[in-house]
Amino acid sequence: MKYKIKGDKIIALFENNEKPLENLKELGKIADSNLVILSAIGMIEDPEIGYFNGKEYEKKIFKGCFELLGYHGNIIFSDHGYLPHVHISFADNEHKTYGGHLLSGNVHLMNEIILLKLNEKFQKEFDERTKLQLWAL
Repeated sequence: MKYKIKGDKIIALFENNEKPLENLKELGKIADSNLVILSAIGMIEDPEIGYFNGKEYEKKIFKGCFELLGYHGNIIFSDHGYLPHVHISFADNEHKTYGGHLLSGNVHLMNEIILLKLNEKFQKEFDERTKLQLWAL
């Protein structure tokens, strides 16, 4: 992974075979911010994604290399360290598009990442109704 910090932005390049979620955790530490917004494009290999059905994630692994249409999400600091919450959209060679919550995968060739550090204090709390960690607003 390569990166540069420009004010409240981090521009990063993830390289072949790197783990995007591990890199994003590391970038959360580097950003040293309670909340980081992220966006990315590139290529992804063997992505595992989840669809939350209201109770749990229905998981699916897509074998092969795909065009990364985008990572969208955030990295928040919590009691468990820096936690990326990333949704992904990607397309196959027939231009079929898939998406969901990114659970794992490998960078194929590269990912171009832009992170925006917010200097506000945000946190998430467990919500009994949804059984999810939601913004404490």
